[in-house]
Amino acid sequence: MDCIGVVVGSARDLGLPHQDMRGYKRRPDHQMLETQMEKQLDIVSGGLDDLRLGDIFLFTIRKDPQHVAIYCGIGNKGLPYMIHAYLPAKKVIMEEFSQFWKNSLVDVFRMKDLV
Repeated sequence: MDCIGVVVGSARDLGLPHQDMRGYKRRPDHQMLETQMEKQLDIVSGGLDDLRLGDIFLFTIRKDPQHVAIYCGIGNKGLPYMIHAYLPAKKVIMEEFSQFWKNSLVDVFRMKDLV
């Protein structure tokens, strides 16, 4: 499962509206991922200051938006955590929202109809 598969699977399991795009390359071309997210999700206008459980982070990897993760709350160190399928780990992991990820953040999205 890839990172967007975690998001699509979560939406499906929660009965939320979503479109699963198939046939994309492992590394999406240019703005394709961001464009699809903008069509299907709401942009969180407050960004990191307005996070809710389940919000979706969009990150750049090598200059283009190519990775997503789901916000899963504040950990015991008082720092935000996220869930994502991360290739170097070769599995779905929960990870601290570190400075590396903060520097790579493009935008924060929210699934429509998620209360």
